[in-house]
Amino acid sequence: MKTITSLQQIINAAKSQTLYIRWSRGPQMDRKMGKSLDQVSGQRHNGLSAQNVHADDPELLARMLQEYSFLRRKDSKIYCWIFSAQRNGTDSDGAPTVDADTIVEVGKVSYELIAKCGKFADAYHARSTKYAYNAHKQEHFDRNAKLDEDYKAAWSAVK
Repeated sequence: MKTITSLQQIINAAKSQTLYIRWSRGPQMDRKMGKSLDQVSGQRHNGLSAQNVHADDPELLARMLQEYSFLRRKDSKIYCWIFSAQRNGTDSDGAPTVDADTIVEVGKVSYELIAKCGKFADAYHARSTKYAYNAHKQEHFDRNAKLDEDYKAAWSAVK
């Protein structure tokens, strides 16, 4: 499977097809497994849970790529990959499910790109959730300027 090293590669591939993001041990294991498991109820979904690639919103795409990176702590063989497949439903969290037999791999997302996306997501959340409201005070103005600077730097590294 080819390695994806930039957001632009995903965006370009998504221009001609609906793509999905998945964190797992990869397509061979997913085809074998066939369906995802609801971690709360223990019930099987109609297919494999995935996330839609939002190529029209690169910043959202960057945040989504790293969203499930915590799964690597459970299993070091898990990685992020991009694919097309036939959608067959919705899982218990409202995410799409796909038919495992229809998977066509696009590529494995590089760990370097995931790390950059993680830094961007951290800067995005810091800027959006901790933005100081009293910007007229110098210390708040300075803090806001630093958050903006960090956000722009992190985004430049990803795009």
